[in-house]
Amino acid sequence: MTRQNLTVEQLKAVLDYAPATGEFRWRPRSNNPALTARIAGKIAGHRAGNYWRIRFDGRNHAADRLAWLYVHGRLPKGDVDHRDGDGLACVLPKFVDRLTPQGRVSVQAEMADW
Repeated sequence: MTRQNLTVEQLKAVLDYAPATGEFRWRPRSNNPALTARIAGKIAGHRAGNYWRIRFDGRNHAADRLAWLYVHGRLPKGDVDHRDGDGLACVLPKFVDRLTPQGRVSVQAEMADW
C-alpha cells in the first residue's frame, strides 16, 4: 500500500480512531490471533519528532493524514497543518488541509478565522 492508494476501508480494517481524543487504537485481526492478543485495543503509533506516526503494512504513516482519511474518506490534497501548532495532537478540528482551491493557506490566516 502506498500513501496514494491507501483507502479508508483498508485503514478502518486495522485501526479505530476517536476524533474527540485523537487516539488511534489497533483493531482485532481475525487472521492473526497472536497479534490480536498482543496489540488489539492498544494505542497505535509512536512519536517521530513533533509528529505521531503509525506503522502498518510495512510503512510509517503520518497520523494526522490517517485521521483526515478516516473522517473525510480521502487523503488531504495538501499538507495537514495543526492550528494550535501541536503536531502530536490529531484531534479534529485542530488541523486543516492546507491546499485549498485558491492555493496554500498560511496557518496565521487560518487561525484568524478560528
